[in-house]
Amino acid sequence: MSFHINSSDVVRLNLEVRQAQVLLSKETFEVIKKAKDYSELCNGAFDITIAPLVKLLGIFSKNQRVASKNEIENILSLTNYIVYIIFIPHLYNIY
Repeated sequence: MSFHINSSDVVRLNLEVRQAQVLLSKETFEVIKKAKDYSELCNGAFDITIAPLVKLLGIFSKNQRVASKNEIENILSLTNYIVYIIFIPHLYNIY
């Protein structure tokens, strides 16, 4: 499970979730579900949807940078565990 490996569930979910249902392994589903629980428990201090901001800033890469206020505001519109991590069991295909 990684957002650095193009064939991973996480990458596919990030790319396809707005267009179609995404087939997830049971393990990936359980990890995301648990992450959502932690996000709720700490009122978003831990947020599983933060990857777009991490990528923008180059965190965990050799290309770290300071983004403009406008770039950050645009990216933050893509993050929000409350909005994007919604589990409706009959909508998810788990293999």
